[in-house]
Amino acid sequence: MKTVLYICCLFMMTSLEAQSAIVGKTYTAHIGSSCEEVIGDDSCAGLEIYMELYFEENNVDVIEVSINSCDERISEIIDGFPWHWVKNKHWTIVLGDLERTKYTSIENIRLTMRNGKLIGEKLNDKGNVVQEYNFDENTN
Repeated sequence: MKTVLYICCLFMMTSLEAQSAIVGKTYTAHIGSSCEEVIGDDSCAGLEIYMELYFEENNVDVIEVSINSCDERISEIIDGFPWHWVKNKHWTIVLGDLERTKYTSIENIRLTMRNGKLIGEKLNDKGNVVQEYNFDENTN
């Protein structure tokens, strides 16, 4: 009984330590590009699209950022989601209320922490990884 209690306490402490490692931090990953065909001369038509994740203690804000070819930045807050850690092969961040992720850039993305690096894995309907995003911690 003491062993089980010890293991549970150890797991909780490790989970809290892992969670506190990203709370208050913002992570960004490049998730796509867009190029529009325009009539005339519009040198700002291209877009680079990024996903930003800002972690609070129990909530993660998901922000989609578009930067056009003229370096103009447009930010759109997707939503804030409750989250928690789950330990499997790697530490996995589980977003709560998955229904709200539908039709957004965070839909079907599994977030894991591998060797101190936040990774986003885009999953298809069968749960297979179809694309991987490397999130970098914002330092500014």
